[in-house]
Amino acid sequence: LATDCALPTVSKLTSARRRKLSARIRDHPFEDWAAALAAIRRSQFLRGENDRGWRANFDWLLRPETIPKLLEGQYDEQTAAR
Repeated sequence: LATDCALPTVSKLTSARRRKLSARIRDHPFEDWAAALAAIRRSQFLRGENDRGWRANFDWLLRPETIPKLLEGQYDEQTAAR
């Protein structure tokens, strides 16, 4: 996904990242992850097409609030334009 969408790639899976990833995996089933990654793929905002050039990255994805926001459609184009 990162390569396909020109997002920053992970160069090192640190122990802190590993802990956060384990927690998010426990919080969300595979279907949630698949839907969240699909939401990133279709969001121009998350791919850097915004006024700051900000792009989603691995650390952002590991935040506890990120996957629920993605699943709720907060970054879908019609929502982001509001």
